[in-house]
Amino acid sequence: MSKWIYRILLVICLGVFGYSAFMLWSLRNEQNESDNANGNDVIAEIQKENEADGIKGFNPDWDKLREKFPDIVGWIYIPDCPTAANNPCSFAVVKGSDNAFYLDHAANLEYSRYGAVFMDFQASPTFEQDNTVLYGHSSDDGAMMTQLSNFGDKKFFDEHPYFYYFSPQGNYKCVTFMFAKVEDGCPYYEPLLDNPEYSDEEGYSKDEILQFWYNNALYRNDLDIEGKKFITISTCNVKEYGFYSDQRLILMGVLEPTEEPIEIKH
Repeated sequence: MSKWIYRILLVICLGVFGYSAFMLWSLRNEQNESDNANGNDVIAEIQKENEADGIKGFNPDWDKLREKFPDIVGWIYIPDCPTAANNPCSFAVVKGSDNAFYLDHAANLEYSRYGAVFMDFQASPTFEQDNTVLYGHSSDDGAMMTQLSNFGDKKFFDEHPYFYYFSPQGNYKCVTFMFAKVEDGCPYYEPLLDNPEYSDEEGYSKDEILQFWYNNALYRNDLDIEGKKFITISTCNVKEYGFYSDQRLILMGVLEPTEEPIEIKH
């Protein structure tokens, strides 16, 4: 009788192991599909084609990318913040007619619970405003922008002085300015630093915005920001508060145009 019990237990254990392995495979496959639906699958191909043409780094054919991602306005790359599928944190940036569609659609317009990286729908893709906000999900399984939380480590913050933004108008080295943990809708999301329509009741003055940025930064670099444009990446603070909270991680950079070749590393 004991042999049968051992055999039954063995079968149950093997079944549990097999089911767990299948679920892990399914999750990793879903994560990889999400990364590819947001552009990860074309990075190596683009860089290889550029190299064959004597061009270094990542320089996409924007018209060709637009065939796959109709709403594409740019491309973001944050070094050393890999996705759960071990792909680089490097995605097409899209811009919809609102800030809702790309919460559950990938850049190729397919449904995805991981969404896409998207620019605020009221922003100008050519950075006409002072501060341009990009949104992207974090998740409890480590997909998309989850590893942006790496910047919460002072050593990591200090060792990563740049992230990168590519656009049809030109490429930018984004000088790492601040990392913060804040509530959604706070002054880090303000597009204009000196809006003449602001009053004490309606919004913040430029000095108040800048003071809020400085006071609430977990880490920051002392930069000359006079006349500069900013890019702000916002994602959920999932690791500390879960997916449905209003707590956000903010990575802010100062936009510096560059013609240096930029390679996206796998």
